[in-house]
Amino acid sequence: MIVFNTFFKLLAKNKWSIIINLVVFLGLSSIAVQNGSPEDQINFKDIKLKLSVIDRDHSATSMELKNYIGELHILTELEDDPEVFQDELFFNTVYEIIIIPAGFEENLIAGKDLPLETLEAPDAGVTALSNIQFEQIMKYLKTYLAIGYTPSDAMLKTKDIMQTNAPVSLQLDNHSLEEAPRCNYYFQYLPYPMVAILVSCISLILILFNQKDIKNRTVCASFSLKKRNFELSLANIIVAIIIWVILMLFPFILVGADMIHSGVYGFYLLNSFTFLIVSFSISYLIGIFSNSVETIAIFSNSVSLGLCFLGGVFVPQSVMSKQILYISKFLPSYWYVITNKIIGKNTKLVGSVLKDVIFGILIQFCFAIAIFGISLVITKRKTQAC
Repeated sequence: MIVFNTFFKLLAKNKWSIIINLVVFLGLSSIAVQNGSPEDQINFKDIKLKLSVIDRDHSATSMELKNYIGELHILTELEDDPEVFQDELFFNTVYEIIIIPAGFEENLIAGKDLPLETLEAPDAGVTALSNIQFEQIMKYLKTYLAIGYTPSDAMLKTKDIMQTNAPVSLQLDNHSLEEAPRCNYYFQYLPYPMVAILVSCISLILILFNQKDIKNRTVCASFSLKKRNFELSLANIIVAIIIWVILMLFPFILVGADMIHSGVYGFYLLNSFTFLIVSFSISYLIGIFSNSVETIAIFSNSVSLGLCFLGGVFVPQSVMSKQILYISKFLPSYWYVITNKIIGKNTKLVGSVLKDVIFGILIQFCFAIAIFGISLVITKRKTQAC
């Protein structure tokens, strides 16, 4: 077992890289477990913005609208001058200027559309919510004026509707959860250490063993290539499983042993082990493809971070654009995250939910097979070239 023992001696020299990645991940996952998923923290609430309303209609309706906007936000009086508008928006004295055009009330009563004109500060992204708010106000106000309400009564009715919070309840089935358990947030970030650690370990050692001089010495020492490859593969598999076991022990430290009784803990293990196979295939491909030890750090960071950001590990998939999500579907991390979400929302997987989880796991497994296939093709061509 010369190659096997040598593999672990080389691994021992690279132990600090493993330890650093594990410590970083443990810190990251502990924060995630305590604070919850970034996706769960995206909540909208009413905020008061610094705005200005320019009333060019000077009607009862425009005055009522201006007063109501003043109740919702912080109003600043400005001179009706385009140059003043530009200066105030540029220096963020106000985030948005709403201009009520002349003929506003007359057109509303007649049922005609005369939209409010809005000017926004260049970096005022928060005005998106206020614009939605103004659209709702205008919709209700126009409706009440059209059916004969006076401007003051129409505004009162509009205020009542805007301030009404309708109770909403979701009917969940017996196996569904309103909120994912804390261990789900831990497994959410698991792809990062798996890829980073396996690439920094397995890929690095494979490059060393595949160096032409070392490979030729092994052959000259009457050590069969078949035995060499067997011992090398065995060592790689053992290292990958050890890292997976260590990562599976961390959640017991962070959330305790209660997760075992969640009803879906076995699926967490299955999903994570499937992605371990994917990470192993990626590290093997990099180890075969790369010829330089110096590039391993670059590959380790770029591949792990790329998969995590584009796959929805670090950035919630719900805030990604359609174009990014389309690209993400060609990454195994995307399907890992999708499967992890489904597991986290249930206490028992049955029917279509179980099928979705199995489908996500099979997709990841297909990615691993495809990557291993590419690695074998590269290995064969390199062998023929030698």
